[in-house]
Amino acid sequence: MIRTYQAADQGRLLELLRLNTPAYFAPEEEADFIRYLGLHPDEHYVWEENGIVLGCAGGNWYPNSDDGRVSWFIVDPNTQGKGVGMKLLGHCLDQLRTNPKTKVIIVRTSQMAEGFFARGGFKTVLKEKDYWAPGFDLVYMEMRVKW
Repeated sequence: MIRTYQAADQGRLLELLRLNTPAYFAPEEEADFIRYLGLHPDEHYVWEENGIVLGCAGGNWYPNSDDGRVSWFIVDPNTQGKGVGMKLLGHCLDQLRTNPKTKVIIVRTSQMAEGFFARGGFKTVLKEKDYWAPGFDLVYMEMRVKW
């Protein structure tokens, strides 16, 4: 089941982030994730099964823009490859498409998750080496919204 993030989920989401560090995230990204959750609680979603949160993802609008973004996709390593991430992505895209002004949906990710987002329909536009941390490149990807 996908539901909106609640403050009580933060501990579990930090646990999931740590389980995915350093495979997908640099340790120094944790503070950014905590800050993000505080700023976007209503635009972040969790996947829960049998009372256990197995993943999360955000779908937000850029300030002063009609562009949407997906962010902070984290899935329990034991659940990866079972469709949770793609279902969360689909949910975020559906939320972002509720705004008829949305023209582009953006994801800023790393080279470790580039393939996942490419499978979800995103195209790589730009790469910047060591952007997030040493060994964690920025991969800027876009999806044009068709109305």
